[in-house]
Amino acid sequence: MTDQTPIAPGGIGAEIADAVDIEQAMLHQAADGPEQAVIKALQQEVRFRWEQRTALSIRLQDLAFALRQSGMDDTSDLYQALHNVAATSEAWMHAGTLNEAAAFHLAALKNQLRTVVAAKDDAYLERNRVVAALASGPWPSGTGKTTIADWSPEWHNCVYIDMPFGQVSWHYHDDHAPLFAHLPPYTGQWDGHTTAQKYERLAVWAARAP
Repeated sequence: MTDQTPIAPGGIGAEIADAVDIEQAMLHQAADGPEQAVIKALQQEVRFRWEQRTALSIRLQDLAFALRQSGMDDTSDLYQALHNVAATSEAWMHAGTLNEAAAFHLAALKNQLRTVVAAKDDAYLERNRVVAALASGPWPSGTGKTTIADWSPEWHNCVYIDMPFGQVSWHYHDDHAPLFAHLPPYTGQWDGHTTAQKYERLAVWAARAP
């Protein structure tokens, strides 16, 4: 009877373990959907390959057992061809080879993540430059710290502007704090406006601006 015991997860290589573990560590830093999608794709890719290895190894064990029990001439071309398929496939699915494949995909997905993060950072920088200019206008404005559950502390900075048609505010990363360094501490309170309300107030101001 062929051994159909799946490969134990304990045999998982360092690259695969790192790739699977990276999701939880990075999801806390993922501020939006694109970043989270990349991280989840990484986890799914690695786990899928691990499942492939386990399933294929069982099938290869079945094939090797069948060849031994078939009584087929082990010098025949057919026997050798089947044996080579089994041996080559098993070698490809070996932990070391699988780790190399996982490492390749890990590197590719990390590069993709860096691209997504860089694009997001560029967009935030452009936005914050505009907000800093707006905050330097004639209306009362200032900066403060907020505490928001599930947000990283470096995103707790907030700039407030009391515009003629209501308060508007934006959070910004510690890296962009120099853009707002010229503003005083904000002495007011957040008035509870939503993101939609914020941009509605801006739209009213823009429509009435000379």
